[in-house]
Amino acid sequence: MTILRLPDDDSMVNDDNSLDRDELIEQLMKFDLSREEAEIYLLLLEYKSMIVRDLNKKIPQIQRTYLYNYLDKLSRSGWVHINTVTKPQSYNPYTPEEVLLRRIEEKKEEIKKIKEDFDELMNDVYPDLLKKLNSLYLGSWNNISSNYIALFKEYFKDLPIRVENAIIEPHSNPYLNFFLPVCNFHGFFIAHHKKPISDEYLVHFYEFETSDFFKESFEFLELIFSYRVKEMVRILARRESLKEIMAPVPRTRNIEGLKINIEDIRYQKGESELTAFLVHPFLINKRNNILMFMFANKKKNGEKLLEWIIKRFKAS
Repeated sequence: MTILRLPDDDSMVNDDNSLDRDELIEQLMKFDLSREEAEIYLLLLEYKSMIVRDLNKKIPQIQRTYLYNYLDKLSRSGWVHINTVTKPQSYNPYTPEEVLLRRIEEKKEEIKKIKEDFDELMNDVYPDLLKKLNSLYLGSWNNISSNYIALFKEYFKDLPIRVENAIIEPHSNPYLNFFLPVCNFHGFFIAHHKKPISDEYLVHFYEFETSDFFKESFEFLELIFSYRVKEMVRILARRESLKEIMAPVPRTRNIEGLKINIEDIRYQKGESELTAFLVHPFLINKRNNILMFMFANKKKNGEKLLEWIIKRFKAS
């Protein structure tokens, strides 16, 4: 059998300037061809039959080893026929109409299957899965038996937040833990996950049972609790992998008649500059000897929550 040999020039190729080769390649790629495969198919359409050596002359940027791989894939996907009778074997394109119509029908079936899977996902899987996962996510409230739960539930309403017990380990702050036997500790870590940085709050309540001891030692307790300022700065830097964090700036606020010492901590997170908010421990309820401590990684949100808690305590 005689093999068609290519002339050195392109005189046999129809030079139709109306055909934008790059545009043709981009359109063929919409039918799941790579750029290289589209180039090969176009050449085969132009020359009708080619061997690898001739293809390699036309597209020298594609190594011969890769040409075989691309041709094999084109053959398996129905774009090219391999003629093994010729020596060396030659490659012939299937007609554009045949190939494109087949691929369109395949696409239609793919889209139909995706639509069926999507309908099942939305109508059957999604509602049941969402309900079960939310029960796990929002169910973190169930692990906390405290009178303070209603306070936070009312504030955050239906916001998808995560709540954990804020545990104070004995080794983390020995000065603070020296006083824990004489008080009931209720600590909460609350997180609302979102990008680029989640909202996080740490709220502690210390309910002292011995009022005489508490009143006599309050100044000393304030001093001991204030060590948490440095501790929270370290936690913030480690938790957010911060490279730059500024020294805390102290200030005082009066909320509902309570004088509260606060530390503003400016830090850099990616391209954003944010300010964390740390409240020094203060006596929020004199009648029940309740001391409160609070930290928020965003100042504005922290101040809103603090005002809410103080107003609710005052109302009760």
